Amino acid sequence: MRFAALLLVLAGLLAAAQAADPAPATPTLGQPFTLGVGQAATLAGTDLTVTFKLVDSDSRCPEGARCAWAGEAIVTLLLAQPNQPEVKLKLRVSDQAGSVHGAFHLQATGLTPYPKMDTRLVAGEYAVTLVITQPKP
Repeated sequence: MRFAALLLVLAGLLAAAQAADPAPATPTLGQPFTLGVGQAATLAGTDLTVTFKLVDSDSRCPEGARCAWAGEAIVTLLLAQPNQPEVKLKLRVSDQAGSVHGAFHLQATGLTPYPKMDTRLVAGEYAVTLVITQPKP
């Protein structure tokens, strides 16, 4: 009886964990999409797969704090395409210039959660919002 109850509890926890961390929908060029740490997505109509690897730094001024500088956040993405070596790319969040990789222009437009005073963020809690375009030559 206890074993059956334990199995039910474990099954419920597994279902809740999967529901809390859904796989991202297939993103499209020019449209914002969000990836959690460790998540990957392949852009529709392309062979580019983007993985959000980690947050390198997050010095953004916490909510409720007075800062002389707004700070910045830098994220690392892994870019993969068939028959090409994987590329590690660092992007500054909210940098309008973004970065170019091959035929793609990548921009990190947001990073959540936003820091709060007296709260330590866990690396796995982060999610980055990206916009990737393919400028015409």
